[in-house]
Amino acid sequence: MSINPRDIEHIFERLRSGVVPGRGLEAFAVGIEMQRGEVSELVC
Repeated sequence: MSINPRDIEHIFERLRSGVVPGRGLEAFAVGIEMQRGEVSELVC
């Protein structure tokens, strides 16, 4: 997986502010594939 510098900056700025980043979660949210699948089924 590759993440661009702009998304990296976005992630760190949001985390510094105490806010969940709007993009780039796949870069550090690991081990939640099952939950992501369940949420996708509910949304779609």
